[in-house]
Amino acid sequence: MKFFLLLFLIGLLYAESFACSCKGNLDPFYKDNLKKYYYFTGKVIVTEEIEGDFPKRKYTLLITNNFNSEFVKDTFVVYSSKGSCGLKLEIGTEYILGATKEKESRVGVCLLHARVEEKKELISKLSNK
Repeated sequence: MKFFLLLFLIGLLYAESFACSCKGNLDPFYKDNLKKYYYFTGKVIVTEEIEGDFPKRKYTLLITNNFNSEFVKDTFVVYSSKGSCGLKLEIGTEYILGATKEKESRVGVCLLHARVEEKKELISKLSNK
């Protein structure tokens, strides 16, 4: 019995763990992050659940402010994991977000994300950059 308990405890030490791995400083003003990521404010107007091997959420946002000169769209689609590293955004709510510059732009807990009313000072700084 002790052997199985010891074996179980050793197994816990070596078990694979799935968690968010946020690397680097993702502050918009850090080094060249404004070139690496899209930063914008937008109101969520459509959400869609996408099932599959890696379930995700698709959000369409009406852009209210963009902080990247090459980013000039009225609406923008972003994707987020349905897992613990993903975001669950609410329709009708306005957010400030950082998104990856990929074919399918992604948002998540490791990138800038907040309701607009929580980050007014940051939005002001980004607007005046």
